[in-house]
Amino acid sequence: KASHWALQPQVGQFSPQFRYSLVKLLSQGISLVFSGNDSYVRFGKGDSLLTTDLTVQIAKSLDPEVEDHLLTIDSKGIKRLYGPQGHKILGGRFDEVTVLTDYLFIINENGRKGLSDSTGRNVLPINNDAIGDFHAGSVSVLRGGKFGMFNYASRKIIDPEYESRV
Repeated sequence: KASHWALQPQVGQFSPQFRYSLVKLLSQGISLVFSGNDSYVRFGKGDSLLTTDLTVQIAKSLDPEVEDHLLTIDSKGIKRLYGPQGHKILGGRFDEVTVLTDYLFIINENGRKGLSDSTGRNVLPINNDAIGDFHAGSVSVLRGGKFGMFNYASRKIIDPEYESRV
């Protein structure tokens, strides 16, 4: 309306407020909005995050059942991962993050991989060559050409010493 945009939930009775100069839908429930010189990420439940000095991108999961997450990168290279509702999950200096489940994330740092959970704690050290798909509470790990397995619930690892997947 008159070169301004509004965001409105799909359900419920709301009066739209046309206060954004530009709106970009990043994924289901996550949008990037511009108002004046500022930009914000708006999350599904209405929370917002000022992103004027940040690079933002969607962190997708390989599992289509898992909702998209938001990754921000500041001018110093610090990355922060936010859940679909806008809560901060983890932050730090790493190369990339892959959303494995709603509560497990593969962290890649200098070609090595580890696991962090939704509390931001590293639950598997970043010293693996690869981490496989999540299945029945476990992930396969590859280190030094050998396979092992990590179970998230028990926090137990079968050390990578096998020639094929466990």
